[in-house]
Amino acid sequence: MGQGSRYEGIERREGKKGVRWVARLELGIDPLTGKRRQREQAFGTEQEARRARAVWVAEREHGTVVTISRITVREILLAWLDRHMQGKAPLTIVSYQATVHKHLLPSSLSRLPVQRLTAGQVQAYYNQLIAQGTGQRTRELVHLRLCQALDMAVELGHVGQNVARRCAVNMAQSTVGRALSQEQVAAFLAVAAHDTYHPIWHLALATGLRRGELLGLRWSDIDFGLGLLHVRQTLVWYDRRPHLQERTKSAAGRRMVQLDPTTMRLLLLRQGEQEATRHAAGSRWNDLDLVFSVANGGPIGPNNLHRSFKQLLMQAGLPNIRLHDLRHTHITHLVGHGVPLPMVAERGGYADPSTLLDVYSHILPSMQELAVEAAARLTSWASAEEDGAGGQMVGKKQKPARGRAGFQRAGDRARTDDILLGKQTLCQLSYTRIALARGVSPNLMRKYYHARQFAAILFPPLGR
Repeated sequence: MGQGSRYEGIERREGKKGVRWVARLELGIDPLTGKRRQREQAFGTEQEARRARAVWVAEREHGTVVTISRITVREILLAWLDRHMQGKAPLTIVSYQATVHKHLLPSSLSRLPVQRLTAGQVQAYYNQLIAQGTGQRTRELVHLRLCQALDMAVELGHVGQNVARRCAVNMAQSTVGRALSQEQVAAFLAVAAHDTYHPIWHLALATGLRRGELLGLRWSDIDFGLGLLHVRQTLVWYDRRPHLQERTKSAAGRRMVQLDPTTMRLLLLRQGEQEATRHAAGSRWNDLDLVFSVANGGPIGPNNLHRSFKQLLMQAGLPNIRLHDLRHTHITHLVGHGVPLPMVAERGGYADPSTLLDVYSHILPSMQELAVEAAARLTSWASAEEDGAGGQMVGKKQKPARGRAGFQRAGDRARTDDILLGKQTLCQLSYTRIALARGVSPNLMRKYYHARQFAAILFPPLGR
């Protein structure tokens, strides 16, 4: 029979084993089950019960209290899935569900109470996946989802630690992209000139757009007047059918990309060809406003695009690279030619330019040559100044004459377009002065200059 104590939450009970002191602490409602939670334990003396309850109170205040719970790993996984599907992209949701429902829920781990789960049991399950021939990436996703679910169990006070994080999982090495050289780009485009998807290959190399961004591109996203391409929509495939979604891979992926004149002309030709196809299709035309579509206006299947790409690589005698490596080629050439990283990051849809340093660190050593050349020019100019001060004027450069708009009147720089594309850098000409001369905004002039410069890097015969 229970009897109260002068201390709150402590109860004296008499039974066959003698007097026991029971400590009890209310912990609120369980957000997973909706049931009342409390912690209770019997001790031999009142002092032991008081000390234990004091510890529980401190743990509750710090959010580290663990209640005795019968909740299973399965319930934790389903609760985590329900919480983390909110606000996620459809393709992300499909990936979450596939990993949890196909691998984790059918496993023996899911039937265990989460408080009885051990690191040894988790590691044994991982070893079982290896023995079954489960792929490396699938095993990584299984580990990641289980860790995330158990992190939530720790947060809610069902367990004190995440035992999955003590298990060893051999993470696969990240795939390093392979960029084509300028000569290989020319060979690829020569073979692809008569391919059905030729405009896609050219635009991928000229802009660095991702596959989903290319296939989801609409005519309404292209401003032919300003030469701007807006990335606003992507095409993703799941459940064996295409889905157009008004969201990009990240917030930075929603961006503007300046187009060079050659790419603009190619897109105008594509628009004319599609208009003829549209008239031929008549009422069968599916008006999705897509730039790249099949004969009835519907989206192009990624598998068809992939097969065509692999055939072109074989015909051109090029390495067996990924389709995504066309984007890698674009960015690699820009970084390698010294285009400022913030501009490359903006064009490629990276939120942080430092990401480029991680992904493209393998080409940074070659950029040391650019740095050496710049340093050499700096010191050679200083040497010329010193010699000139001594009366010899060795290597002293005369300041060229300037015209009405402030442009140099050298023979090979007479035309403004030549200046924008030419041998002179923006250290010598300001965007503002060029913009005033052409009657446009300085920001637009900056984008126009770099778009023309991109074309000159990747398509030398076409960009000039």
